[in-house]
Amino acid sequence: MPKLNRIAVSVIAALSMAGCASSIQKEAQQPPAVPPVLAVDGAEGMYRLGRYYEGQARFEQAINAYREAIRRDPLRVEAYTALGTSLAAQQHYDEAIRQFQAAVVLEPHAAHLHNNLGYAYLLSGQTEQAVRALEEAQRLDPTHARSAENLRTARTKLGNSVPQTVSSPSTTRAVQSVTMPAPGTSLVEVAPQVFELRTSPKPRHFEKIEAVPLPPLPEPQPRATSAPSFKLEIANGNGVLGLAKRVAGRLVNAGVRTARLTNQRPFDQPTTEVQYREGYAAAAAALASKLQRPVQVKPKRDLASHIDVRLVLGKDVLSDVALLAPPAPAATTIAAR
Repeated sequence: MPKLNRIAVSVIAALSMAGCASSIQKEAQQPPAVPPVLAVDGAEGMYRLGRYYEGQARFEQAINAYREAIRRDPLRVEAYTALGTSLAAQQHYDEAIRQFQAAVVLEPHAAHLHNNLGYAYLLSGQTEQAVRALEEAQRLDPTHARSAENLRTARTKLGNSVPQTVSSPSTTRAVQSVTMPAPGTSLVEVAPQVFELRTSPKPRHFEKIEAVPLPPLPEPQPRATSAPSFKLEIANGNGVLGLAKRVAGRLVNAGVRTARLTNQRPFDQPTTEVQYREGYAAAAAALASKLQRPVQVKPKRDLASHIDVRLVLGKDVLSDVALLAPPAPAATTIAAR
């Protein structure tokens, strides 16, 4: 190879190596492409994510993001507006109208929200409702150009030749009755991430009925109290034969049943007394009140468990008549001869 050709080949090879090195260096210096990262913390983050998807015409993802933003903050007006816009872009006009209505509830004096609602009505073919909503937008802001243009379009579709001026007060009241939710309207989550306008039930009015005076109640009558029930023992403490049995018979006539009869030896009880165990003081007093003579009534702790009250006959009572009066004799009638 001639010397000149060898030099040319060497120069071309050197330039080629330099170009490759330069290209590799440039590639090494450029950072890798990273897709944008959006903060999705809270309702604000979900709203921004929805705007990002909407800007790319990815409406399904935008709708999901806006619904989540509303779930996290049900009072976020712009989320309802953006959700309605994305739904309308997908031709879901009825649901879009509900979202725009929700926005109007939250900010009833914003002309652009009434314009959005009217335009959704217009797209859905509800031209009369569209005219009313757009007239309300013009009433709130006569300088709002978009609502004025949409109103002209809606009136043209209706074939209405009404001058395009602000509606009269009577028309305004009619518009408000349609586009403005009634008092008590609230946003209700009817399905996951789906909100609708709901009105609270109307209060029920009850006819006032005059009270009719009732007759006075009779005075309460005292209830008859029966003699306390108790187990009675009669003990003969003076040794008079058969005295306990006779006293028991007279007590039966007086309405007092005797549980048992006993002797108290060595028959040296000086005075008659009524003994009772705890809880039967009233029964003992009732028994004493049936006797003709005063007797001592006292508690006695060592009474047997099957005896509540004990009548001990003492030497001061030697007959049953002295203790209890005999029953009154029956009246005798002598026939005249």
